[in-house]
Amino acid sequence: MTLSLSQTAVCIFEENTCNPQPPAPNPHQATMVDFSPIAVLSLLAKSKDVAVARLTLQTSYGLTVEISADGSLQVRLSETTRTSNESKPQPNSHQPGFQYHVLLDYQTNHLWYENWDDTDEFGTGPNVDDDDLRERYAAPWCDAYDVWVDRYTQAFEAAECHLGSYADPFPDVTDRAVFQLEGMLLATWLALQPGVDSVKFPDYETKKDYQIVKDEPSKALASLIDDLRERRQRNRWLVRELEQGSS
Repeated sequence: MTLSLSQTAVCIFEENTCNPQPPAPNPHQATMVDFSPIAVLSLLAKSKDVAVARLTLQTSYGLTVEISADGSLQVRLSETTRTSNESKPQPNSHQPGFQYHVLLDYQTNHLWYENWDDTDEFGTGPNVDDDDLRERYAAPWCDAYDVWVDRYTQAFEAAECHLGSYADPFPDVTDRAVFQLEGMLLATWLALQPGVDSVKFPDYETKKDYQIVKDEPSKALASLIDDLRERRQRNRWLVRELEQGSS
């Protein structure tokens, strides 16, 4: 079963079902698709006559995520992505590869060099220039990455964080999880590109980093999904405890 990927990524850590109501249209979120096909198909998981052996999620920029029935994940680049990369300048194989670090910082593109000559006390180098990204990597990925960055900027400003509110840009747990999952998929695609050694991606809440490397590109995504599941279950337990305590 193959499905397009967008906010439906939240279904990965939901318990068998997804919200059957489609989200309100948003022209700024180019990867948004209707929830209804997944919502309907998810009902089949309860049928004795249907066994879901593998779920395939595909991004608009050429990353494929395959989820087996046992919960294991595999990520890979599509053939189209590999072909389009051949037209880009190829890095010198004798030179060290890029090490990137995703750090959420308002009015930046959130992407920084790691282990650069000019690094701060945290080992973080200068911000990666947008033009350099466009020169190195495929346009569909750059476009999707720009949408993700804009989404953070809009949420940050809507919460008036730029005015000193100290509010959470993503107070809704589902919106927060989707933002993280989409960012992780973008970072995973980047880590699989020629001339890239690794990409660090942050956990939105704990601030720890997931390390994405070519040899095990699925490991970081699986770890994030496990953390989101555990966090969601913990939040539900807390809500039940509060409800019982107030009754």
